[in-house]
Amino acid sequence: MAGSSPVRVEHARPHEPSRLVLTGRVTVECAAELHAVALELSDRGCDVGVSCDGAEYLDAAAIQVILCLGRDLVGRGKRFQIQGVSDALGRSLHLAGLGDRAT
Repeated sequence: MAGSSPVRVEHARPHEPSRLVLTGRVTVECAAELHAVALELSDRGCDVGVSCDGAEYLDAAAIQVILCLGRDLVGRGKRFQIQGVSDALGRSLHLAGLGDRAT
């Protein structure tokens, strides 16, 4: 994949919420990277916010990774929130079962 990655993590201090920042088109081409980041965030065991302010598009692979991350964190009693969702992304997330997590 050419250019900069559409996936970035902003960590706070240990055990404080982290932020997963998604920008541009997040597709199967970066699914392995997104999955690795999701595993890292899950292993940290902290609350996570996903920022979609700069995201133009999330394909099914990206939504699946985000869905799994959210289920894992919520299952362990952690907070998981998706923020900065456009109307178009909101419809996709709602269809995937993440509508209650998106603002």
